[in-house]
Amino acid sequence: KVMPMGKAAALKALELDPDLAQAHVSLGVAKLVYDFDWAGAEACFRRAMEMNLTDEVGYYWYALLLVGASRFDEARAVCVAGRQINPLTPILTHTEGLIDYYARQYDRAIEACRELRETIPHYMPALLITGLSQIGRGDYDGAIDTLTHGVPLSGRAGAMLAALGYAYAQVGDRARARAMLDELMDETRQTYVQPSYVAVVLANLGERERALEYLQKAYDERHGFLIFLNVEPAFDPLRGDPRFAGVVSRLGLMPAQVSSFV
Repeated sequence: KVMPMGKAAALKALELDPDLAQAHVSLGVAKLVYDFDWAGAEACFRRAMEMNLTDEVGYYWYALLLVGASRFDEARAVCVAGRQINPLTPILTHTEGLIDYYARQYDRAIEACRELRETIPHYMPALLITGLSQIGRGDYDGAIDTLTHGVPLSGRAGAMLAALGYAYAQVGDRARARAMLDELMDETRQTYVQPSYVAVVLANLGERERALEYLQKAYDERHGFLIFLNVEPAFDPLRGDPRFAGVVSRLGLMPAQVSSFV
C-alpha cells in the first residue's frame, strides 16, 4: 500500500525540482524493490550521484542493487565513494560486509563487521552478517552463538529468527529450526513477517514445496529481500528447480556487466 504512495511522492518532488538528488534516490528505491526495474533504478541512483549526492543512503541503495546483480567489485567501489562523504557511517561498513557475504568471501565479511561489533555491540546488521558468514564457512556453533545473542537485541526480528533457524537446520537440529519457524509463523498472526524469511527456514528444512510457495508470496507482496535471490546462499537448496528459476526470471535480475563507475 505504501510503496506506490512513496513512488508518487518522489515523482511529484522531481516535478517540483528535477535536480533534487534525494528524490532520485527515493524513486530508485521504489523502482528497485517494488517494480524490480533494475535499469530504471540504476539510472536514478547514478543521476543522484551526478548531482553530487551528499547522503550516503543513496550509495547504500546503489550498492545493494549491484550486489543483487552479482556486480560485487562495482558495489565495493560505490561503498568507497560513499564513505568519502561520511567516513564514520556504519551503514556502508556493514554493506561492505554484506558484499563479501554474498560474494561468498566469508572470512572477509566477518572481518569487515568486526569493528562494528566491537564499537556498536547492539548493531543488528553486523551481528546478522557475521552469523550468516559463520554458517557459510561451516562454523555452525559460532553462528548459533552469534545469532542467539542477536535475536533479543533485534527485538526478535524476522531476519534474525530466520537466520538462526537456518543455522539450526544446517547442523541437523530440526527441532530448534522448527521452533524458529513456528515463531515466525506465530508472528504473522500479529504483524507483518516477510515471506522470504519463512522460505529460508523451509528451504533448509527440506520443505521445498512450501518454500517455493512462500517465495511466490514474497514476489506477490514485493518483498525487497528478493533482490538478493540470485546470490543468497540460504536459497541454495532451491537452485536447479525450474520454479525457483521462474521467480528469478520474473524479478528481471540483470546479468553481471561492466560499469564505468569502477
